[in-house]
Amino acid sequence: MNERIRGNAWKINWQSWSKDTFEKAKNENKLILLSLSGVWCHWCHVMDETTYSDEEVIKTLNENFIPIRVDVDERPDISERYNFGGFPTFAFLTPEGEVITGGTYVPPEQFKEILKEIIEIQKKANLKELVAQTVSRKAELRKANPNEKIIWDTVDILISYFDENYGGFGIEPKFPVSDAILFLENMYALTKKTGFSVMVKKTLEGISNGIYDQIEGGFFRYSVSRDWKTPHYEKMLETNSNLLHCFSYWFYLTKDEKYADIALKTASYLINKLRDPDTGLFYSSQDADEEYYMLGIDERKKRPQPYIDKNIYSCKNAQCAIAFLKAGIYMENEQYVNISKEVFDKLVSDYLREDVKHSKHVVYSYLDDNVYLLDLSLQLYSYSLEQRYLEVAKKLGEVIIRDFIDVNGLLKDNKPSEDNFGLLKDPYHPISENSLAMKDLYILSLLTGNNEYDKVAKDIASILAANYMNYTIFASSFANNLLMLLNPIEIRLVYRDIESARIVIQTKKLTRHPLFLVEFLDYNLDEIKKQYPKEAIYVCKGQMCYPPVSSDDELDKLLEKLVREALKF
Repeated sequence: MNERIRGNAWKINWQSWSKDTFEKAKNENKLILLSLSGVWCHWCHVMDETTYSDEEVIKTLNENFIPIRVDVDERPDISERYNFGGFPTFAFLTPEGEVITGGTYVPPEQFKEILKEIIEIQKKANLKELVAQTVSRKAELRKANPNEKIIWDTVDILISYFDENYGGFGIEPKFPVSDAILFLENMYALTKKTGFSVMVKKTLEGISNGIYDQIEGGFFRYSVSRDWKTPHYEKMLETNSNLLHCFSYWFYLTKDEKYADIALKTASYLINKLRDPDTGLFYSSQDADEEYYMLGIDERKKRPQPYIDKNIYSCKNAQCAIAFLKAGIYMENEQYVNISKEVFDKLVSDYLREDVKHSKHVVYSYLDDNVYLLDLSLQLYSYSLEQRYLEVAKKLGEVIIRDFIDVNGLLKDNKPSEDNFGLLKDPYHPISENSLAMKDLYILSLLTGNNEYDKVAKDIASILAANYMNYTIFASSFANNLLMLLNPIEIRLVYRDIESARIVIQTKKLTRHPLFLVEFLDYNLDEIKKQYPKEAIYVCKGQMCYPPVSSDDELDKLLEKLVREALKF
């Protein structure tokens, strides 16, 4: 419970989510009041200062319930299953952890009425009869063959949700859905079709004119209004990381300097405001403070800055490092690349043991902690060709296969634990992390020859291929990562000197293309000499490798031909 408790809410006898707490609820025959809150969450603070600070509410909760407080950043698995559509969430649970009812922010008087109703119902009914109907996550999942139709179906989904007036997807509230933006950017990079450019440009313009902080840089979490003009003012590490990626990529594709300016200012915000000077890692968020952000620059200097949550989470830092690496590549900024490497080194030294610890305060390891560090490892390997990155990637691939595969073949968000009560007993399969792991495990199979990685990746792909329409716009993460599985173009750099291979990567910009997979093969080794007749660049598609390429012109023509052939989708 590292999030700050405001007002008199500390007087409530908050317990942690644990086996002992649930045993206490059973022994005392009391319902549980679960509070989901976050350090960055404005309305969580309001509920603390009003509803949970009311003396009658405090007394009622302490006498009649077992109150549990959960930080949504520390326990994303609980947050995912129990939130009622936003934060703060309150939920009434049985001692077994099953949901009775719940909601988001309510003022004190309304909450008192809810408490009275719950207490009255509890007196009259068997607790088992109170359990709300919940959607089972145990349904069998179908399988299908991943194919190009999925790509265009996902495009159609995004078109149907696209807001032609203000950009983005849906009406309101408006969140910057980075997976959708990156997918459309990749589709534009591959096809150069105007329709993709229109959707990306309109969305980035809406975001930059609404939830972008014009003075200090960085982006707010989302907008309450359709036009992006009514932000919720919290700034999240993951939001800013993902949008740094989106804006720097669009600058690379369009060469429009205004996107570079926003990317640079966002990177500066992350470095100056959220980076821990001692560890080089990044803090989690900065509070919403509407009054502060309404001030001009001169007035703002006189006022304390909004509170920064200095908790450090490995998954969010890996995402941030990926964004800095990508921005460094797209904008040719070596400082950003070095930041990415520094974050990687610190995560490996301080957080990677048998698996990746979620944070210093949380002993758990979640799927996203391991998947995003895996992706960072592979991205850094492709850029630098340093073997150490590939070794970490192989370790993480083994962790994911060992700990997170569910019986249905998808990856679940958490591991078995003694405190998996109630809805935590049901597996949850996040599409974004499953899609990214699918691509990365497939890449690992190509780089290592390990068929187990390939099997797991293709199992995930076949399940998502049969169910992707259920995810609406969030299917874009699947489609985006499926591009590599359907059309990988392997570029094997066969040289005695690794520096020669790195020069090829930099001059030919090989890490900027969504279909290219780069690998270094050391021609000093006898086994490599047996497979390849000379030092050169070898381009492979599927089981077929083309004759060795020695000149820039040859390489350009061959890659252009293969990309054109891949565009059958």
